[in-house]
Amino acid sequence: MAARGVLLLAVVVGLAVFPLPAAATEDADNATALTAAAPDAPPYSIVDGEEVAGLLPDLLTAVGEKLGVSVRFQPCQDGECRQMIEAGTVDLSGGLTPLDRESVDWLEPSYAPRSGTAFFVRADSPWRIREYGDLHGLRIAVDAEPARFPRFKADNSLDKRETGGPQESLLLLVRGEVEVVACPEAACGWYVKALRLSGRVRRCVYGHPGEGGLRLGSSRASPRAELAGEFSRALSELRDSGRLEEIRVRWLD
Repeated sequence: MAARGVLLLAVVVGLAVFPLPAAATEDADNATALTAAAPDAPPYSIVDGEEVAGLLPDLLTAVGEKLGVSVRFQPCQDGECRQMIEAGTVDLSGGLTPLDRESVDWLEPSYAPRSGTAFFVRADSPWRIREYGDLHGLRIAVDAEPARFPRFKADNSLDKRETGGPQESLLLLVRGEVEVVACPEAACGWYVKALRLSGRVRRCVYGHPGEGGLRLGSSRASPRAELAGEFSRALSELRDSGRLEEIRVRWLD
């Protein structure tokens, strides 16, 4: 699995009003389900074949419980998910990728703080990244230059090596093929645990903090756009009950 640095999660809701014949029961069940499309982007959405886990599946399952509907998840590629949101063929975005402001309404409350950029070195490394200047002269693995760290993204004097994601970056680090890994802190933190690298890599003092919070985005082009208020209400109830924090802690701490 590779984190693409981009997460989109989309939901389609249908409502059944009248009892249906037994032959139509399966169609009715499908119509009343939340269908969530998610790319592989740990820890927010973790795809293993047809199985999907992570913060957003847990969150949307809880939202579905509040709304009285079931949830199904359909893995998708990043660009495909984005197109679905903008076309209105799905209802909600996970909010981890830039979208045209005219295509979505961002829902409150936010479901998680926005991940910052973290830097990792080998545990036995002599390198100490305490400030930005310490990055110069080192080979840095990066899967996607952090758009929310403009200085790093624009700095062509750094020796940045593009990889397929945090997992590949961290493996290059432990093999000694790079000296530093730069990646979203939530994704890298998850992979360090998943790959059991806690004793082999260490997070540096220096990093770039995330700004603001992550919010679900409701597609304005969706035929279910009028349900945005219901999603916000369910999110607020999960926050007030403490359930939202429980989900965050499970995946982000």
